[in-house]
Amino acid sequence: MQRDMTVSPEFLLPDKFCLKDSRPIQESGRCALGMVIYEVLNDKVPFAALKDLIFIRKATEGECLEIAEAGWSCGSHVTDDLWEMLNWCWTTQPKSRPGVKAV
Repeated sequence: MQRDMTVSPEFLLPDKFCLKDSRPIQESGRCALGMVIYEVLNDKVPFAALKDLIFIRKATEGECLEIAEAGWSCGSHVTDDLWEMLNWCWTTQPKSRPGVKAV
């Protein structure tokens, strides 16, 4: 079974983010968008090699991927600006994520 990488931190642990349940909120989609962009460009899901519990801890504590983990290098099709945008999409606090227009 493949992990659903569109899951945002607030969906995994709603209590930590002062939410009553695991329903996606508008900002959850921005996190998911960053994950989808990563997957399309890298042909694998973020944190793919991690066990589910380790993934949950990393996602809810705001631990981001490093560009080297993606297998990308300087001069690749991923610019610093794009990598910065992806990390902004993955910000742990939902209200701190970029708006759709910014993405």
